[in-house]
Amino acid sequence: MPDVSTYLAQADYVLMALGLAIVLAWFTRSFVRGTWRIDWRIPSPPSNTLTGMDLMFGAFAYVAFAQLGISIARLILGNDVETTSAPIQESTTLSPSMVLGGSIGTCATIVALMLIGRRCFNSGLVGWGMHVSRFWNQVLIALCLTIVAMPICYGILGATQWIMESVFQLNPQEHGAIELLRDRSGPEWVLGLTVINAILIVPIAEELLFRGLMLPVLARLMNSPTAGLIVSSVLFGMIHFSVGKSVPALIVFGIILGATYLRTRSLVTVTLVHSLFNAKTIFWILQGGAA
Repeated sequence: MPDVSTYLAQADYVLMALGLAIVLAWFTRSFVRGTWRIDWRIPSPPSNTLTGMDLMFGAFAYVAFAQLGISIARLILGNDVETTSAPIQESTTLSPSMVLGGSIGTCATIVALMLIGRRCFNSGLVGWGMHVSRFWNQVLIALCLTIVAMPICYGILGATQWIMESVFQLNPQEHGAIELLRDRSGPEWVLGLTVINAILIVPIAEELLFRGLMLPVLARLMNSPTAGLIVSSVLFGMIHFSVGKSVPALIVFGIILGATYLRTRSLVTVTLVHSLFNAKTIFWILQGGAA
């Protein structure tokens, strides 16, 4: 009788086939109706008064609060991790202090970013995209986009890993959170907090920073929403540099998320996409499937 991993692999094939079918249907519809220029147009971000200083402060908060969170966690739990300058989510080895510190620092970052958004966007947080009107419609859109992103991002991830292993003879590192959940080596509260970080706290912080703050600022500075979308997505991928095989796929994932934000003007929707994508990965790992 097939084990759980076999069923998960089959489910992966079904989801990726469904995602490809949606992509092909969308492309076909755009060309048949002759609306591809409109469908592929990249709109401008919501009206705002963001400046480069706001972006610098948001990026500083993202890094500094992570380090502050580590320091606080080390005081609470003891010195079980060496200080690192890398964003806490991307460390290749996660200790209890790093998991707890990441939660503390990322939550502080979310508060700081929301204060910036409230001040700099017309209608405050609602104008920024932090609204839940027609919530179930947002959930449906997020679910469809998650399924669409899967074959694209997984395909790029698989190709990148093959190139690293076969061409450059490299052994790609895995994300620290994935290793922790796969090995089940930490205390139960650490595993639980790692899951919460991956599917809730980190997606909120990264969407507020990269789509809500960085994308509008770069679009204005470069006088092009498309250029802002591409550069912010590249930077989104590059912050995950410690897991090198993921960078190209995450750049493309960032483009999908950024284009969705510009089209829907909803940070809730893109955060749901990010959360669902991570949740699917976490669920597969916990059930013994591939990451």
